[in-house]
Amino acid sequence: MKKILLTTLLTLIAAVTFAQKGSVTATILDEETGEPVAGAVLTVAPVKAPEKKQYLTSAYRGAVSIPSLPYGEYTLSVSFLGYNNYDTTFTVSAARQNIGDIRLKPG
Repeated sequence: MKKILLTTLLTLIAAVTFAQKGSVTATILDEETGEPVAGAVLTVAPVKAPEKKQYLTSAYRGAVSIPSLPYGEYTLSVSFLGYNNYDTTFTVSAARQNIGDIRLKPG
């Protein structure tokens, strides 16, 4: 009986822990033309622990996918040569979340 209870408890703990992460997607676009910007550099960091930065780049057609972010609030900075930097915050609160189009202004 103890083994069944322990196994059930560990399974529930693992399920709750695993479910506390979300995948975030976005698209990086040129504000003036609406064209995708591939190769933009993104910096993502938790608001409560800014030293835990992650660096990513936008892919073909400006697509961005940030897998396995623990639930919480994050800062996002996007930069690309010839454009002004874009800074914002977002909250991960679902397993799959799209933060929409990020439009970079030429600069």
